[in-house]
Amino acid sequence: MYPYGAPPQVAPPKPRKPKRYGLIALLMAFGLTGTGVATYVFLMRLSDTVLAILATIMVAVAVGAPTSILALFVLARKANGNGRSAPQPSQMTPPIMMMTPPMAWPQMQQQPQQPQATWEQASPVGRRYTVVGEEGEW
Repeated sequence: MYPYGAPPQVAPPKPRKPKRYGLIALLMAFGLTGTGVATYVFLMRLSDTVLAILATIMVAVAVGAPTSILALFVLARKANGNGRSAPQPSQMTPPIMMMTPPMAWPQMQQQPQQPQATWEQASPVGRRYTVVGEEGEW
């Protein structure tokens, strides 16, 4: 049973407008063709040096673009709060301190300290050096 004794009124569907994908595709094709022709004419009039500079700039931008996009993605993620952050002080646990009595560790016997050797004492005895080259150069 419907409230107030009548079924609800449903609005009739609106007629749909025809989609114009063909016209949009044709306009895009003309735009891309015009842009390509204009670029070709423009580049044919430039010198080799200017073309090399333009190519270097385009390669530099292409190399730096992925890093920039990644950096923007990370910064946007942190700004939204989706990135991992350090735990809040309420979530942190207190540090655990272990106390050991002083006699728990075994006592190490002290070895007598040997004096450090100098450069002459550290080199092997009897080593001979031969200088290669002419006598007059020294």
